[in-house]
Amino acid sequence: MEQLGDSIYFEENGGVPGLYVIQYIPSSINWKLGQVVLNEKVDHVIFLSITKNWSPGDIVTLQLPITIRTDPIKDDRPEYASIQAILYGPYLLVAHSSGDWDIKTGSASASSSSDWITPIPSSYNDYVVCFSQDHEDSTLILTNSNNSITMEKLPESGTDSSLKATFRLILTDSPSSDLSTTKDMFGKSVMLEPYDFPSMVVVQQGEENDHTVTDSSNGKDSSSLFHMQSSSTVTHKGSLYDTAII
Repeated sequence: MEQLGDSIYFEENGGVPGLYVIQYIPSSINWKLGQVVLNEKVDHVIFLSITKNWSPGDIVTLQLPITIRTDPIKDDRPEYASIQAILYGPYLLVAHSSGDWDIKTGSASASSSSDWITPIPSSYNDYVVCFSQDHEDSTLILTNSNNSITMEKLPESGTDSSLKATFRLILTDSPSSDLSTTKDMFGKSVMLEPYDFPSMVVVQQGEENDHTVTDSSNGKDSSSLFHMQSSSTVTHKGSLYDTAII
């Protein structure tokens, strides 16, 4: 680990020698291997000065705000000049999709990326379940297939198919703070949100009691409510599924 003002440069030997700049502070180096003198000048260098009588065990805490921002990708090809990466502080964000997506940033008057990106609360990782049913010599699992709910063969872990077979339980009649595990939801009314389609819910449609996926902004009604009966079943208007909670 380098120290401030020390180990500013590192040299790499080999067929093609290299010089690495580790700290961007005013300095100079006579790099003999590369036969070059490098003078590093940095404008607007600001150091934070803290003056006090220090004692053993003193702790200094520095809090830096983290915001959502965009940054152009490092690609010189003109066709990719408009592509930007979405970052949360120093962290590059990724998204799961089944194809190419163009994100619409909304009104041109949006002052920052946080005006059109809504962070997903950490609580969204709670109450994640899948619903399975043993059938003869195989296991079938409830799956969101092109916004239609079907029973498919149990997929391998970590695949796109396993993601489509994952749902999040949304409470409708109890505050989430009152429930610590999925078992606490037995006897409660819930909605099912496909994990790969946030803000969408499973609903019952048609005389054939088919289940499909629709926008949750349409409001919660009896067609989107499911009743958790026990540790092994969940029912909705006569439909019965075995459940495996993961």
